[in-house]
Amino acid sequence: MTLLGRMRQPDGPVTPPPVETPTPPDGSTEPPMEPTEPTEPPTEPTEPPTEPPTEPTEPTEPPTEPTEPPTEPPTEPPTEPPVSTNPFRDAVNAATQASQLAQTASTKEEWQAVADGWAQAITLMQQVPASDPNYAIAQDRTVAYQPNLAYAQQKVQQFP
Repeated sequence: MTLLGRMRQPDGPVTPPPVETPTPPDGSTEPPMEPTEPTEPPTEPTEPPTEPPTEPTEPTEPPTEPTEPPTEPPTEPPTEPPVSTNPFRDAVNAATQASQLAQTASTKEEWQAVADGWAQAITLMQQVPASDPNYAIAQDRTVAYQPNLAYAQQKVQQFP
């Protein structure tokens, strides 16, 4: 018989092992009763609500739609991202997300998100202090991420 990552097939019919029934402590030989569903313990009576019931009110008219379109809140100019407490880790996370999104990006908005992710990763790598043990890696990745950012920006420009 050859085993190639498969389980060995039995040579004859398979029979399940016999099920042993425990003997009751009184020594009787009567079969045990079928197990029943466990019952929930009785619940404590709950207190009635302390607030008096409210009286039904007359139906009111449904609210009317505003005639003027809602105005969108003014957009603020982009601000600098907050300084990270662990810029190296955050940069790696941003680069990972950008790389993953780039695998399936097919719209201008998705490619813009990829480009924004690479730009954020580069900015965060540049924030790694010289005293950090990952400083040399961060400097290398700052340069290594540049072509990824350029590619994503190129893809954004291909859309009208």
